[in-house]
Amino acid sequence: GSEMCIETDFVQRAVKKKVAVVPGNAFLMNDTDKTQYIRLNFSTPSDEKIAAGIKLLGEVAKEY
Repeated sequence: GSEMCIETDFVQRAVKKKVAVVPGNAFLMNDTDKTQYIRLNFSTPSDEKIAAGIKLLGEVAKEY
């Protein structure tokens, strides 16, 4: 099946929607490994902004 490349395409699409995420490979021992995970920061934004950001990330995910 098809495998999405979170490290590049997903993150770039999210940024175009003004939602910044960190690709999961940034937290691996070898940051060149591929992963299908992202890291979200939810300590600074308001609850409303978090909910809006998650909705936008869902829109990006539906593109796959």
